[in-house]
Amino acid sequence: MPKLLLVEDDKIIANIYQRKFTQEGFTLAHSEDGRDALAKLTAFDPDVIVLDIMLPKLNGLDVLRNLRAQPRYGDLPVIVFSNAYQSKLIEEAWEAGATAVLMKANTNPKTLVDNVNDLLAKRPRRELSQPAPVQPAPPAKNEGVTAFLSKFPQFVEGFSSLHQTLLTTTDPAQRQSCLQQLDQACQNLANGATAASIGPLAHLGQAAQALYKEFRDKPGTISASSIRTSTQVESVLRIAASQASRLSSIPHSPPRALVVDDTELSSRNDAFALERAGCQVVAVASGEQALEKANQNRFDLFVISLDLVGMSSQEILRQLRANPAHAQTPAVFVTPQPEFQSRMPSTPDANTDIIATPYSLVEMGLKAVVHNLRSHLQTDSE
Repeated sequence: MPKLLLVEDDKIIANIYQRKFTQEGFTLAHSEDGRDALAKLTAFDPDVIVLDIMLPKLNGLDVLRNLRAQPRYGDLPVIVFSNAYQSKLIEEAWEAGATAVLMKANTNPKTLVDNVNDLLAKRPRRELSQPAPVQPAPPAKNEGVTAFLSKFPQFVEGFSSLHQTLLTTTDPAQRQSCLQQLDQACQNLANGATAASIGPLAHLGQAAQALYKEFRDKPGTISASSIRTSTQVESVLRIAASQASRLSSIPHSPPRALVVDDTELSSRNDAFALERAGCQVVAVASGEQALEKANQNRFDLFVISLDLVGMSSQEILRQLRANPAHAQTPAVFVTPQPEFQSRMPSTPDANTDIIATPYSLVEMGLKAVVHNLRSHLQTDSE
């Protein structure tokens, strides 16, 4: 049987993956931290490793560098789990010798098994016996879904309490503590939603975690605009909790975004941030081009500069939404920071948003993720 070493500190995620790989005929060993993983290498002698980056005692990157420094493990297949918004860590994982890097939010247990089997078939480290025959299991509700949904409302209440403290505290130490707890809460959300195969919610957890980590590491990124985005995370989580029974049926497909900006550099920046968040992006430079594209294609998000020459941004949005297919399509207006407060939407509208430049790539990406999930929840409730 192929031998797999699973290095994952989240016990719920680890248990789900262990059951799946055991059903598929693998022999497993599990480590909850990096030091234990290295200790088990020689005794267990795995054929493949699944390695989380964020680990206690010794992080996944150091584990990977350590084993690649040993000749006998130079070609051992290692699949690294990462957060799509931790681009630096992803680059470091490739440089350290990862065989593959997978995003947790997009990888359910079956997908992971398929990736492991593909690697073993393409890059066998040694002759492997065939996995033991697997008897088809009777259809059953995903245990991960049941466990996740049962705890989700309680999670949202805890998240909201932390977030409200973040908004109201004036104590720097308490603010940092809140951000650290929100970071961990979002990681737990991403892990739990991944195990439950609820991709959009896992994606939200990863994107929000990246924002709170950025708040901690770069306090200068905290602004009226980014706090507004953070508050929208809390809002969409509350909506999701109120529709928990529908969450497992939400599709996880790349949202299509239309960027309208006549400044090339700004347009490229918008497109890059959205693509990094998993969006498929079409960029145009005028209202007329936007209307033409929207008549030909279905979009899930509009991102429109408020400083366009020619047709005004508000008129562009009005005409875009005159198309029944886009009547409820979310729109994010982009404006310079000094004009953010004065250009805030005058009436509350969940589908009309605003972001201030210069923004971080994480904030724009999170906007897209929030609005995509909100749109699915609104559609499902109609």
